[in-house]
Amino acid sequence: MKTKIVALLLALVMIIPMFAAAEDDYAPLAPLEETLTLRVVMPYGLSDLADVGEGVTPENGIWNDLILEALNIKFDWMWTVDSEQWTQKFQLSITSGDIPDLLRLTEVQFHDFIEMDGLREVTDAYHKWSLKEMLAMDDAVGNLPTKQATVDGKMMAVPRFEDNYSSVYMLMYRKDWADNLGIEAPKTIYDVMDMCVRFQNEDPDGDGENNTSGLAMERDPFAGSFGPLSFYQCFGGYPTRWVLDGDEVVPGILMDGTYEGLKALRELYAKGGIAKDFAALSSDNLNEDVIASKVGVFFGMWWNPNYPGPQNMNYDEKAEWIVQPLPGLTEDQIGKSSINENMVQYYNAVYAGAPEGAEEALIKILNYDYCWLAPIDPTTPNIPDINTQKPLTDDPEILAQRDAETKELTLKGRFWSWLPVQTWPADINVQNARNAYNAWATGDLSYLHSATEKDWYDRTVAYHEKDYSRFTRGSVEGMWWSRTNFPDGGIATAVKVRDEGNVVYNVYYGPATESETQYKSTLNDMASEYFIKFIMGDVDVESWDGFKSDWLALGGQDWWDEVKVGYAELHG
Repeated sequence: MKTKIVALLLALVMIIPMFAAAEDDYAPLAPLEETLTLRVVMPYGLSDLADVGEGVTPENGIWNDLILEALNIKFDWMWTVDSEQWTQKFQLSITSGDIPDLLRLTEVQFHDFIEMDGLREVTDAYHKWSLKEMLAMDDAVGNLPTKQATVDGKMMAVPRFEDNYSSVYMLMYRKDWADNLGIEAPKTIYDVMDMCVRFQNEDPDGDGENNTSGLAMERDPFAGSFGPLSFYQCFGGYPTRWVLDGDEVVPGILMDGTYEGLKALRELYAKGGIAKDFAALSSDNLNEDVIASKVGVFFGMWWNPNYPGPQNMNYDEKAEWIVQPLPGLTEDQIGKSSINENMVQYYNAVYAGAPEGAEEALIKILNYDYCWLAPIDPTTPNIPDINTQKPLTDDPEILAQRDAETKELTLKGRFWSWLPVQTWPADINVQNARNAYNAWATGDLSYLHSATEKDWYDRTVAYHEKDYSRFTRGSVEGMWWSRTNFPDGGIATAVKVRDEGNVVYNVYYGPATESETQYKSTLNDMASEYFIKFIMGDVDVESWDGFKSDWLALGGQDWWDEVKVGYAELHG
């Protein structure tokens, strides 16, 4: 039976045409009457360049031509920059007064621009020009994202948001190694610890060499994927979060659960379940170790079975990975992952000094981006001629033609994240996964509504038939374990956690407080150094109370007091 989310999608597909046909002025993708040039900037990952043609960047990529042709909007690129340098470069641009017309703002930056009266209101443009699917996406989550972007009754930005449950952490381990050692599926975090030690010491791959390790853990003691953040969460500790203890907001770094998780990591390290040189390892190092079958356990998000799992399965034909929710302290308890109460990733906004018509342009660029990501009502005027909006087909010639077109456009720079402002279909991954699974489970292909869902379905069929003629084994296994395996894959595990309420919210997401700006860097450095020393046994177990006192004395208490005030303001 379809979930409410799938039912909502189907209802929208049937209902929206009736409204669209009755509204002659519905033109979310109509080009502007006159060409509008907008100054823009953007971060991008240097790794993105591996997927596009030589010399292609966001500044000369094909998105520029597509947006100009479809919407009559021209990008005037001020600059682009490696994502790691984005914050510094963008802040420098703001400070110098060289501000782009379209902005991509964090929570803090959004409030800063509001305070300096630096944004153009977008209320009317949003409701007049938005795709109905965009409006419905916000309606489906109680309009929480747009409420966050609304100040004094005026909508000042269009949030890019996603289902916050997609960020829950989960456990992944090598099932083939566990089977080799006669280890059953772990029921508690202590079972996971025992597994890690045995993977280190008992030659789980059977090659006769001591060349495997247990838990993949990088040098940042607060990292998420390939880090111990989710390990603390299994013990009820949330060191990077502000969480509720009863009715009071508290810093998760000082929680008893964080201390218990630290002690468990110290024990695991002493027994060899963590690499002795973990303090020198980066996430890139650990990705390589997983792919090379050197590591058997790690914590990650729903998509991690699709990377680096598939690469490992292509490398090692025996490799088999399992996904499960975070284990708790007892068999009848699931560890509670922390997620942001705030769903907004960033705010797409119009600078107050932008040219006239920039508000309409912002909305229509986001509409176009949505069309590329998800199918919309086929009666919508001016739908772009892109694969997402084309009818599904099994014709091999047509599929080959579309694949070739996609590859060609990608080489020309139509990379998914290469637009200066962006949206995201918030629940699209769950929709795609359920529809692909239901089509496979029932044999009813009417569940499929997009080329993406058809692709996920094809890979699911290939997984069950063990047919690797069209796709690699790794991509097939990765698709099943990250996406279309209900009830045990990555997305299904996230849905399970959501439906059962096994989460703890990070409840403060307002602008940086004065003390945070002043003390956070120092506190983070002090905490990182202490946590690493604690795990490696270089400080006494009883030093915890001293650490807490130091954290509070070095600015943590002031930060905490200010967060209490900010929390009260956010939650009314």
